[in-house]
Amino acid sequence: MKKRSALLFLMACALIVWLSGSISFAAPIEINYYMWQDPTYQSIVDAFNASQKEIVVKPVIVPSADYETKIVTMLAGGADIDCYMQKRQTDMFPQNKNGFIEPLNSYIKSAKYDMKSIKAYAPQITVKGKVLAIPFRGAGYYTYYNKKLFAKAGIPTPDQYVKKGEWTWNKFAEVSKKLASGDGKVYGGLLYTWPMLSVLPVVQKNNQFINAKGKVDIDSKVLAYSVKMRRDLEKSKAIISASELKATKMHYSKGFYDGNVGMLIIGEWFPGMMVAGRDQKLLKDYGWNDWAITRMPCNQSKYVTVGACTFNHIYSRSKKKAAAFKFISWMGSSEGAKVVARNGFLPPVVDAGVKAELAKVVPDTESLNALIDPAPRIAPWYSELGSQVEATLNVELDKYLATDMPETTFVNQFRAQLKQLAESNR
Repeated sequence: MKKRSALLFLMACALIVWLSGSISFAAPIEINYYMWQDPTYQSIVDAFNASQKEIVVKPVIVPSADYETKIVTMLAGGADIDCYMQKRQTDMFPQNKNGFIEPLNSYIKSAKYDMKSIKAYAPQITVKGKVLAIPFRGAGYYTYYNKKLFAKAGIPTPDQYVKKGEWTWNKFAEVSKKLASGDGKVYGGLLYTWPMLSVLPVVQKNNQFINAKGKVDIDSKVLAYSVKMRRDLEKSKAIISASELKATKMHYSKGFYDGNVGMLIIGEWFPGMMVAGRDQKLLKDYGWNDWAITRMPCNQSKYVTVGACTFNHIYSRSKKKAAAFKFISWMGSSEGAKVVARNGFLPPVVDAGVKAELAKVVPDTESLNALIDPAPRIAPWYSELGSQVEATLNVELDKYLATDMPETTFVNQFRAQLKQLAESNR
């Protein structure tokens, strides 16, 4: 009996050894996700990896300053990319034209991804009926302001003008001059060096600079008004000059952290930077409750803000497209949106759970309501020529702001450049 039991035991052991050698357990699928350098994005990837066991996302980090150039080079060279972030949204058009982007319509249908939840941003990710991306960050520009500087100057805060329907660009200029010390120690506002920030009234009027028909689409009077306002504010030291910002390479966050800028016009991602500034003790002479958010200035009869959502693509040459879609669709879902909001970004999906997370990264309820305001978003120069329009504007603005060039000269030269650009691409 003992011999029989021993024999059965040995047979059982042999069977186990044989089974362990013949049965293989599927390993997680590893995908390469290219993104620009930002520590908050790493935490979003970590959250996805922790949420399931089927896919492991391996982030490949590219320096932020070089991202736009390097990602195109790697896409063209057939790098081992499965999915990637789009930093400059208008780059989507030439990348799609070159066949680098995988259309997502079939994946959306198969996975039953809820496109209704990102309905507001659908036009920004769709080209000729093909969905080319899934957004993970929403869009919008706002006025971030330092309440202590306003109190010290005895001036109403921007939200008070918003409530009265008076928060126009003329009022922004007026308030900036009142807040500024005039000697460069305190500035009323900060408009960063990106070309769009010098022509925001034009963008809010929904001028596309070059429209879908290849025609110049710009209101010359509003363009002249916009650039003149910036140059006048720079000359009076009501705002920091673009040339100084470029020469010193000062980041807009530092300008606001330092406590000597009354207002900052910047996008929906800035609450995350304010959280970082608080946690790293970078806020000078003011605390967490001494800043707030409200609408950006607007000259239109019906309020609009500006901005394009930030999104992810699947590389057309990836061999792991289904896994890549599962990841980027998670980032654009309600579950992913909570993680995005936790990091201080406005996600494209805003539900009760997301709202609760956003409330933790802003100082008060009024700021939260301003951040999630469903006002229309206008994406600037959103076309195949968008990146070239922006580059052309940047060159012409540098010339104008550095001289006493008349506004009519600037407008005529810029319109001529746009016309030449449009005609060369027909």
